[in-house]
Amino acid sequence: MLSRELRPILIVEDSRTDFALLAKTLKHLNFVYPIHHVVNGDEALDFLYRRGSYQELLPNSLPAAILLDLNLPGMGGKECLRIIKQDPTLKIIPTIILSSSEDPNDVNYCYQYGANSYMVKTTIVQDYRRTIEVFTNWLDVCLLPSF
Repeated sequence: MLSRELRPILIVEDSRTDFALLAKTLKHLNFVYPIHHVVNGDEALDFLYRRGSYQELLPNSLPAAILLDLNLPGMGGKECLRIIKQDPTLKIIPTIILSSSEDPNDVNYCYQYGANSYMVKTTIVQDYRRTIEVFTNWLDVCLLPSF
């Protein structure tokens, strides 16, 4: 891994089961980045904009990357992505979609609005682990934006 400050990874996932599997997989892969978990797009934007219960966070503690589910209660992942990628400060945060949807319309929409990658949550444990491993390897070799 490149030497760098380990800013958190923002995980936007409403399913407790899916988040638990993701956290377990990351732990198994010896993932070193801190994780911040929120359950919908509204909470993700509160975290990113330092609103509400996140007002006390330092401005330079924006996440290194965002893992964003699409099917969320309240503000969904598509709208959240659109808002993030239209903001001059937030748009440089790598935003990776992690969704169970393989609908080409969802994939196209996400890339059209600036997603950096689109990964599918599979129900096959080995395939899911491989998907998350690819993400962690990507983080290990990428130079990420500084804020």
